[in-house]
Amino acid sequence: HFAYSIDDGPGPVAKDAVSNYIGEVQLHPVTDSEQTLVVWTSSYESDQNEAVGDLCNPIYRALLAALKAHLGA
Repeated sequence: HFAYSIDDGPGPVAKDAVSNYIGEVQLHPVTDSEQTLVVWTSSYESDQNEAVGDLCNPIYRALLAALKAHLGA
């Protein structure tokens, strides 16, 4: 498990557009299939919720796909 914050970034995650952005990643073993469930959550305050998701979700998907490819899963 790890957590991180975004204090400033591009567009909808810029410091004047979003506040209190905290992301968390949790890994849970799935013992019957010898796999791992990744739960990635984010909480934040913004008037542009959809724009934040539109920016961040593709990044998270790409990072998870890269991790899967690296691990050969």
